[in-house]
Amino acid sequence: MTYSMGTIHAKENDEMVWHVLDEYPSMQLVPIGITLGYPGLPGLGLSDDACTSMHHFDPSDVAADTMGFFVAKLGKPR
Repeated sequence: MTYSMGTIHAKENDEMVWHVLDEYPSMQLVPIGITLGYPGLPGLGLSDDACTSMHHFDPSDVAADTMGFFVAKLGKPR
């Protein structure tokens, strides 16, 4: 499942991913395999590994050329 929001606010991004992982222990973050963007935000209850599996795209990042959004991929272990 891909979770993507057209916002840069942690409450709608990182905190929602944390909520899903906390509420549904069978879910996990899956690496997306992209190099653009910034990792998830530390200090919101997610591990460093989890943060590297989420991507923020800031409107000030010229290379990303976006108005700002967030993406994370979640799935169940195989």
